[in-house]
Amino acid sequence: MSAPEDLAALANVTDALYRAKLISMRRIVEREAGLRRDLAALEARRQETLALATAQVDGPRRIGADVQWQGWLDGRQRRLQTELAQVMVLKAEAVEGVRRAHGRGTAAARLSGTAFDQLRIKRVARAAETLQTLACLTAGAQVS
Repeated sequence: MSAPEDLAALANVTDALYRAKLISMRRIVEREAGLRRDLAALEARRQETLALATAQVDGPRRIGADVQWQGWLDGRQRRLQTELAQVMVLKAEAVEGVRRAHGRGTAAARLSGTAFDQLRIKRVARAAETLQTLACLTAGAQVS
């Protein structure tokens, strides 16, 4: 394998790694969106409970169910927010990984392109030299 071919293979590998990082990032973003939806639904339930008429919650208040319900809502919210914070940390790390993978892929693609350009320039120069040599030989043959 020549250097341009090696660099092209490197560009392909770095592109594959970049795509893998993007897939990983997409999964993290989907998980974040799911947690945010769960938190919004939980808050909607909390607001529904607060909006109930006093007569509707009088019975549950007497037996302490409303306090337990609020406790469950608070605990669930804390767990979801903790998980969301962890996902946000993963997301920040994933963004950095995607950024690096993109940079590496771009650099490899540029190196590969430059190597192929240099190879093309050498081939053109060699062809021009061959044509010049042939022209000189043809001109020399015609003079004799």
